[in-house]
Amino acid sequence: MKIVIAIDVITDPDWQNKISYKWFWYLPVTTSTGDQIIEKQPLPPTSSYDKYFKLSLSGKELTFTIPDVKTPVIADKTAEYDLYQDLTDDRLFSINISHNFDHRVVNFTVKGKELDIKNNIEIVKAPNATYDVEPNMTIVIVIDVITDPDWQNQISYNWFWYLPITTSTGDQIIEKQPLPPASSYDKYFKLSLSGKELTFTIPDVKTPVMADNTAEYDLYQDLTDDRLFSINISHNFDHRVVNFTVKGKELDIKKASTSQAHVYIGFGIGIGIGLGVTVAVIIFIKQKRRRHNTPSSPIEDPALTPIDAGRRNQTRSDSILMSSDFEHIADRDVHNSSDFVEEENV
Repeated sequence: MKIVIAIDVITDPDWQNKISYKWFWYLPVTTSTGDQIIEKQPLPPTSSYDKYFKLSLSGKELTFTIPDVKTPVIADKTAEYDLYQDLTDDRLFSINISHNFDHRVVNFTVKGKELDIKNNIEIVKAPNATYDVEPNMTIVIVIDVITDPDWQNQISYNWFWYLPITTSTGDQIIEKQPLPPASSYDKYFKLSLSGKELTFTIPDVKTPVMADNTAEYDLYQDLTDDRLFSINISHNFDHRVVNFTVKGKELDIKKASTSQAHVYIGFGIGIGIGLGVTVAVIIFIKQKRRRHNTPSSPIEDPALTPIDAGRRNQTRSDSILMSSDFEHIADRDVHNSSDFVEEENV
């Protein structure tokens, strides 16, 4: 394409033929110190761009030839496109018109049509912005893109996550680390051979979480506490980044309540008292048993009459009888043992 930019002015007739026209454009350049600046340069340029500009003898017209670009633009063959961009990327031009007694400046811009470059990476399937997870759950995060067929198989997928770490100076920072991780967390991540799928297994946590045993809970938090992830997709001519977050379900941490502690203490005291009473009863019964099994000879009282003696003998016989049955009675219960003692004393 060619464009002709024309300028015309009038002034006092004595100075009409004394007017000068000077054309300039403004190009980005890199200085010797590496700084990027915009520099005003005269037209036609004293460079390889010269052939694209032609200034009329009067200086009132500039013919600008826009270089050709074969479309679609192939990403690995962009020389024509780069030249086109250099000449037309919102390029600012100016014309200085002057004679000895006056001066004018006119500016204009040349803006080239945007051209698509093949091999741009286009995302056709992206991860969710956020994954809400809970213990013992598995999620599969998938990414899929398309580009120019020549570069479709050249795409690389690199996965990362961002972890809080403490530096040697004690500062807390967020560090970008590759996935799968080179740590004990490795077993929770599996990346497909194509690099397009990441399987993330959320560790299990037994609930309710007890305050004195939080190892499982701490691991769960490390992996899912609003953890930021990113996927870098690239080939030689384009690059994309996709981010997503994994957020774990909040879990309650419980402590043993005071009332439960009292129940446990009371229960323990009750058991202790019951055992104590049982031991005391057993000891009491054994002592009684030994007492009745010991033979004794009653002292004959000469004052007793034959009738009294008979009664004494009868009482003794009854007592011996009762003593022989004492073991069976004691084995029944303490109450029967008490009855036996009363009967013996009659």
